[in-house]
Amino acid sequence: MIKTAVKTRADSAAPTGDEAYDVAVIGAGAAGLRAALLLGRARRRVVVIDAGEPRNAPAAHMHGFLSRDGLSPATLLGLGRAEIARYGVDVVRGRVEHLEPRGAHRTRIRRAP
Repeated sequence: MIKTAVKTRADSAAPTGDEAYDVAVIGAGAAGLRAALLLGRARRRVVVIDAGEPRNAPAAHMHGFLSRDGLSPATLLGLGRAEIARYGVDVVRGRVEHLEPRGAHRTRIRRAP
């Protein structure tokens, strides 16, 4: 089932830590959003964890993205977030502080305070 509502969570509504995902993508830049899109389309339960500080934020325009030449970085990221939301991908604002293996195929992610 494809969800149409944007499911971005602010720090105040952060997950309790009990959520189980198939994949966690750390960073919501162009590469992270692409990974989340492909995984969401493959019907995986995906969370994207992002600090909201893109490295290319000072740039006025981006170049080299097919069909998006000259677009501002913020606009591209906004379009990407809207696109992944259609596939039920959760986006959580925060920084990852620690990854802790928890047996086969499980990892606990601790976010920075």
